[in-house]
Amino acid sequence: MIVTLYNSLFKPKVPGEQAALLDKPQWSGTPGVKGLMTLAVPLVLTNAAVAVNMFLDRMLLAWYSDEAFAAALQSGMLNWTVMVVFFQTVLYVGTFVAQYTGARADHRVGPVVWQGIYLSLIGGAILALIAPLGYPLFEFIGHEGELPRLEAEYFMIMTAGGVVFLVNAALMSFYTGRGKVKTILLVNVWAATLNFCLNVWMIFTPTWIFPAGIQGAAWATVFANLAAIGVYAALMWANPESEVRFRLWSGRFFEPGLLRRLFRFGFPAGVHNFVEMSGITTFMMVVGLFGFAAQYASNLAMNLNLVLFIPAVGMHSAASIRAGQLCGAEQKKLVERMTAGAVLVTGLYMLAVCYIYIGIPHVFLDWFRGGQSAAEWAELVRVTRILLVFVALFSLFDAFMLVYGGALKGAGDTHYVMWLSMIFCVVFLIIPCVTIALLRHHFPTQEIGLYVAWTVCSVYIIALAVLHALRFRTGRWKHIDVIHREETVITLEHIQKLAPALDSEEDSEEIIPAVEAPKPK
Repeated sequence: MIVTLYNSLFKPKVPGEQAALLDKPQWSGTPGVKGLMTLAVPLVLTNAAVAVNMFLDRMLLAWYSDEAFAAALQSGMLNWTVMVVFFQTVLYVGTFVAQYTGARADHRVGPVVWQGIYLSLIGGAILALIAPLGYPLFEFIGHEGELPRLEAEYFMIMTAGGVVFLVNAALMSFYTGRGKVKTILLVNVWAATLNFCLNVWMIFTPTWIFPAGIQGAAWATVFANLAAIGVYAALMWANPESEVRFRLWSGRFFEPGLLRRLFRFGFPAGVHNFVEMSGITTFMMVVGLFGFAAQYASNLAMNLNLVLFIPAVGMHSAASIRAGQLCGAEQKKLVERMTAGAVLVTGLYMLAVCYIYIGIPHVFLDWFRGGQSAAEWAELVRVTRILLVFVALFSLFDAFMLVYGGALKGAGDTHYVMWLSMIFCVVFLIIPCVTIALLRHHFPTQEIGLYVAWTVCSVYIIALAVLHALRFRTGRWKHIDVIHREETVITLEHIQKLAPALDSEEDSEEIIPAVEAPKPK
């Protein structure tokens, strides 16, 4: 059985078609590092704006109260866990847009964006029904003191407002798939700035409508994302040429076939992230059972990792976009060379990050000091520095997993990623963490139990990274078709309408060379 499973997942579909794990990278050209960095740098800055905003959000909550800071990460992770299936399914609109762009089928971009909006509304309604479960859920988990109430309040607001995050993702995908990442950067920087200003006001200043503290932080995040939707919508529909080229308004009708295909490829990506986040959330919940110091130190380590890991996440997004565009243009061989360049750049960056984790973490950790005494803070920092050794150990592998996973996602190999995550996360993370929780009173000290839990998490991430690389090497992703080639044929009528828009619109950021529209099979 194990041999059969290995052959089905890690053997080439066609003998001799293995993809190179580390092909010879090139600097220029379509799959080159230079073009990839053109995509990655704005995405890194975009993720930096989001992560720095979360960093500042947590810092402000730490200044408000230790309990609010500790509750925000736990409930935020649980909120993301229940929302991530819908979010990643909707976000897969970007891969469809990338493949349509690569195939020069711009007239299909508008319809797929609208299907993403419809999925967002459905997902938002389901999330609104889940939101009231926050109070009984956190009471059942049983954290100390006021934490269950604070966690539930944050979870309910963020989950009930989930439709805002989903629609934002659908509209953003119109730009990500086409490689228009500078627009995404500007919108996210503006939204993050607005979010920070709202946080300063709403965390420390209660009003008759919005309470202060952790509830104020949650409402500020929802309002900032709502404002980002307004900006995206204005940019997308203000230009009449976009309607001619992308059918942003005429493509608004419900297309069951396209929606089913979006769900077919996007839903596994969502399940993958849901299972992964379920595992990490379970891990963080178990860590909290070893006491407030263990939970606080783990939050510090995770928040520092959140900030310094941003470039790897940006490279993941860039690799996914470029792989989608290359696959849409039927240039799948170039995906190998592009991925090799992404692995090289990401690896060099993560080596520098590992030095920060181990050598100079105090530069960042001191920002999170709240009202603890010198002795309390020294103990928290001591435990956190040990945890950062674990982070340094698995983060390099985690970055490689993101790069290979991005390439697989852009090519449409989402079902494999889903099944691998479901099996590995349940067997090698969730079950061991639950076991650790049940046996927590049998450890010599709470600190030893904490380190055992972090060891389990590290082994899980390293193993998962190796299996993603092996899957990429099989080359099975080369035989997956995300879009229907019949859709990419442009009619003469549409070409005549399209000509003025192409003459007037600058496409300096287009990165895929023109290819002939494929004929229907």
